[in-house]
Amino acid sequence: MLGIGICEAARELISSLYMQLTSSPLTVVLLTATTYFAYRILTHKPSAQPGPDDEGSEIKLEEADKIVLRDFTPHELAKYDGKDKNENNKVYLAIEGTVFDVTVSAKFYGPDGPYGIFAGRDASRGLAKGELDSKLLTDLDKPVDTLDDLTFEERDTLANWKAFFENKYPAIGRLVNPPALTTKGGEDTAEQQSVEGSKEQEVHKEGESVAGGKDYDD
Repeated sequence: MLGIGICEAARELISSLYMQLTSSPLTVVLLTATTYFAYRILTHKPSAQPGPDDEGSEIKLEEADKIVLRDFTPHELAKYDGKDKNENNKVYLAIEGTVFDVTVSAKFYGPDGPYGIFAGRDASRGLAKGELDSKLLTDLDKPVDTLDDLTFEERDTLANWKAFFENKYPAIGRLVNPPALTTKGGEDTAEQQSVEGSKEQEVHKEGESVAGGKDYDD
């Protein structure tokens, strides 16, 4: 008997709530809208949080496997700035020696985009400092920027940027010095060799001068 009484009470309560909710057209509309949005939320499949510039930039794994990595000198990289200088109007940029294909986000990194200053260039220093300043771009005829003078905070900022690009864009190669600026060991540049050569010549001349000025006893 007790169980029957509880069921009856529950039925009456539900009936009363239903009557109250459906008594007003506005309440019916709000209830319908709430039910709809609740359904959409429960059935929605979450996607990866997009960045400010990665719309449609995800690359399939099977496509990434087909990419052939190559080396780019600063002058070679500069050809891929999205200005109709290359096939398919490609847009590349480099971060810490890695070259990324950002063509799918050309509206951001192309010549007319907000980050267009980095198109076809080494974006490392500008991203590290958070500045869109052409003065932070290394001259194409100079050695690749070593970034040795960056602060700890700037290096951390740059690392975050690189991780972002690695997750969103395919890496297609490396940014390297041209052969004319690289020794056989791949470390010293021609500019460094010139400086070191001048020092060696000065030391040699000083040695000859000292030797010529000494008297040796027989």
